[in-house]
Amino acid sequence: MRIIAGIYKRHKLKMDKHLSIRPTADSVRESLFAVIQDYVKGAIVLDLFAGTGSFGLEALSRGAKEVHFVDKSYKVSRLIEKNIEILQVKQWTKLFRQSADKYLTSFPDKKFYNIIFIDPPYNKGIVQKVVGKIFVSDILKDDGILVVEHSNRERLQDIDNRIIIEKNYGDTNITILTQ
Repeated sequence: MRIIAGIYKRHKLKMDKHLSIRPTADSVRESLFAVIQDYVKGAIVLDLFAGTGSFGLEALSRGAKEVHFVDKSYKVSRLIEKNIEILQVKQWTKLFRQSADKYLTSFPDKKFYNIIFIDPPYNKGIVQKVVGKIFVSDILKDDGILVVEHSNRERLQDIDNRIIIEKNYGDTNITILTQ
């Protein structure tokens, strides 16, 4: 796994095959960033269920201003810290070791993020709930986007006609919603 483009292009990221995480494939990330590139420069990004941190780190490489990573696992958080160290980007990142639910219900600022990326565990029935909580928490800026990576077996229901793009990559779907 590597950073695909930007100032950290070709830097390899650490992965631990013993952890129960499913990193976003490089080809999916490359295709996704081709679609959202206009949103990235200067953005404040939330990488929820961050796993390796590859989405947030790719965003930094492509010009995001700051990235917040959230993952509840201690071991996964350590992996994200290692990847932040590899790229030497600690000053532009914050790492929160807590559940997505706790983070979304305790984050004090409204209209804070330009981009929120979520990649919850596949086929656990939580993707729709998390999307709903994000919109209820009102942490996405009015011109921001929510990028949801989910299993093609989990259909994401449109909330108030917010879905602007849906793409399929084998077992993976990417759905992009607006505020």
